Amino acid sequence: MAAFDGWAVVELLGHRVRYGRASEVTMFGEAFCKIEIPSEPPAVEFYSGKALYGIRPASEEAIRAYHAPRKALTAAPPPDDDFEDVEDDASGQQDDEPEDEPEDEDDDPSCAFCAGSLGAEPTARVETGPDGDSEVWHKRCAEQHAEPNAEGWTT
Repeated sequence: MAAFDGWAVVELLGHRVRYGRASEVTMFGEAFCKIEIPSEPPAVEFYSGKALYGIRPASEEAIRAYHAPRKALTAAPPPDDDFEDVEDDASGQQDDEPEDEPEDEDDDPSCAFCAGSLGAEPTARVETGPDGDSEVWHKRCAEQHAEPNAEGWTT
């Protein structure tokens, strides 16, 4: 069988996964898997053939998209609820009744990444530009598709 040489998702023992161009090389008299990772800066890693769990061929576009720069995360406020600001009425009681307005689908906050309803799910605020603009994402979307900022992201 011919040696593999192509873009792939390489699964390694120890639950490690690498995304890059994989090829077989011989080093020290043994076969190794060379993985060229198209990150910034580019990286090259070598793994013993015995450490490989699996190789899933993939397109170059998919691998490069995986390594594309991601948006930074900051803490996000909880999603808006149906209550207006709590105010004291004349008797000193707090008025926290929802308004009697018809429900509008646009009032339901949604994740800026997947457009799904935020509901009661944990959220993260994702910085979208150098000027401090940000969006609210599901925490799970942010974990998979964004880079944490210096403080890390929180729920």
